[in-house]
Amino acid sequence: MTDILILIVAVIAAVAFVKLLTAAWQERREEDERTL
Repeated sequence: MTDILILIVAVIAAVAFVKLLTAAWQERREEDERTL
């Protein structure tokens, strides 16, 4: 049971990390487009 909880927390953390990374990447892309 504990292993399942750890797995769920790890998946949620991974999804949140990917979303954060994608948001930061999109902001950087928008800045690059403005510069060009």
